[in-house]
Amino acid sequence: LGYPPEQWINDDLVTDLAVERTAPNFETHFYRLLQLYKTTNPDAIVGTYISGSDCRKVEHRINFLTEAVDYDSISQQFFVSPYDEQNKRATVDIANSIARATFIQRIIGLVRNRRRPLLFLDNIRHPMQLSTAPPWSTTCQYLSELTQQLHTIGIRSIANIAMLPQFLSPEDGVLIQNAVDGFAFEQAFHEAALTEEKIFYGIQIYRQWLNVAKTVVFIPVHPEGAVNIEQQETYATFQAALAMIIRNPGHKLWVSAPFWRPPPDWTDWPRQLGGSNGDYQLNYPLLTRSFENGTVTVNLTEK
Repeated sequence: LGYPPEQWINDDLVTDLAVERTAPNFETHFYRLLQLYKTTNPDAIVGTYISGSDCRKVEHRINFLTEAVDYDSISQQFFVSPYDEQNKRATVDIANSIARATFIQRIIGLVRNRRRPLLFLDNIRHPMQLSTAPPWSTTCQYLSELTQQLHTIGIRSIANIAMLPQFLSPEDGVLIQNAVDGFAFEQAFHEAALTEEKIFYGIQIYRQWLNVAKTVVFIPVHPEGAVNIEQQETYATFQAALAMIIRNPGHKLWVSAPFWRPPPDWTDWPRQLGGSNGDYQLNYPLLTRSFENGTVTVNLTEK
């Protein structure tokens, strides 16, 4: 839940929920939908969402299952800069220990009663992506403190990081590994991320995390930005093929797909292809892995 209503087209109940979002009984209908989903998808894990960096004014927030901490619940001295009315947010100064502790408590207060086992923390920024972001060590300290508190109430953390792992240093990779339970990356594999050196390093760092039972989520984002749904789904197939090449048995590596579209064919690849016959082979630009029932080949220059 979080897509605009015009995309909620395949389910009357969901369409009704989108239209009636501000109705007094929205919460009841939401949990009805959640129960329906869990009945038809009993093994699915349904999490919840919150911004891991920003606050919003009440008039700018979603009414139910709000996506951000209330701006007025944090002292103005604890923000990096004044409230951004255009983007409707203010970023908390997590380098300040008091601001950080206050922000963590506000997040815990919001998600505690949602009864969801997973928290998706959005807007986690690296200094290479945003020059005004705090040092990565500070961000990871904050995430570690928040994750520890989430664990006490039975919630795991997934940090959505605005940075491709290929450009994280080994030290930064270890810092985030020790801070959260998993990572999501809104992946736009630009040419700079698909060189022979970067793809080799990227596989190394993904497997480093996966080998210690971290969850990794690819959220395909087309490098050209806004494209039609067919182009987006072709690009998601490219990332699903990369995931098949990277993953080993027991790894928790996922590729996201729009819930309002039919499940793509690649969701069944692990069952169809069976176990691997060995590790991947890189003969740039071709990345290949052989499986019991077929072979996956990715041309890194054609997405």
